[in-house]
Amino acid sequence: MKKASPMLLLLLAALGLTLAFALSKKSRTSLAAAAGAQEVKTHLAQKKDFLSESGQRVLEVVEASYQTTPDSFDSSSVRAKNLSGKNITALGLVWTVTYEDKTNCQIEQLIDYRLHRDIVADRKVRAFAPDEEKVIPRLTKDTLEEGRGIESVSVEFAFAELEEAGAVGSDPSGLYKQLRDKRAGAEIYKRWVESGYDDTPAQFEAVVGKLSGDELPADKALENDKAVLGALVYKQWMLGVLKDKGAAALQKQLRQSRQPSR
Repeated sequence: MKKASPMLLLLLAALGLTLAFALSKKSRTSLAAAAGAQEVKTHLAQKKDFLSESGQRVLEVVEASYQTTPDSFDSSSVRAKNLSGKNITALGLVWTVTYEDKTNCQIEQLIDYRLHRDIVADRKVRAFAPDEEKVIPRLTKDTLEEGRGIESVSVEFAFAELEEAGAVGSDPSGLYKQLRDKRAGAEIYKRWVESGYDDTPAQFEAVVGKLSGDELPADKALENDKAVLGALVYKQWMLGVLKDKGAAALQKQLRQSRQPSR
């Protein structure tokens, strides 16, 4: 059997050391990443069913939970069942976070299945149907101050809007007004961006120009932050129609808007 030359042995040894170093470095990197990664823990939140002013159960809160890392309040969610007998078209929730130092903060959450009829029709948004169970997520991550842990989290519904019946619930947070302001802003933007549209190329370019710019209608109602948000949501939806479906789809939408109210 032919012996390997000393030079070949040296090369093989060097290669082995290089591989060993690379693997060792990779292992150290993986361990460091694992050590740096924050463990996400899931906890049950305090919950209670939502009742109308007359005491009738509108929503059964089946489950509520939230997630934390050592330095943040992460996502949370509610699984609820609609017991109202009607479609629910909007909801307001208030999450109360109580810290270990006994202070607390409240996080408001709006869910709107009827922000604007155009968006509902285009995206085929379904209301929360009677006897349906629905998971309502809250995805915003809130960073905690160092050393400030969470003791407990509770969630309550502030209001529920029933189709053709208005809102139920006392809503001390004022979330229902915020919802109405947001919807009003969407409608104000729609009227402004479509103002004077007569289905000509020049007017279509004018609409695209409005959508592409930063200008908002000079409407007193848009001095409200929620109304501005509604206007921006409607604007982004129209831009999405143009980007994702093309000019013809946006022109079709604008033509529908010129027809009598549906």
